[in-house]
Amino acid sequence: MFGSVARGTAHTGSDIDILVEMDPAWPQIRGFRNILVHQYFGVGVDIVRAS
Repeated sequence: MFGSVARGTAHTGSDIDILVEMDPAWPQIRGFRNILVHQYFGVGVDIVRAS
């Protein structure tokens, strides 16, 4: 996790930024996974692939 949530400076409109290492097949289900994560946390979630 990185960004304002990780720094402790998040506010009501903040999203959650997550850096992940993933299998190359993962992008096909990325949209579906983003929806599930959004429903779990109740806020916007940015998932960034580690390079």
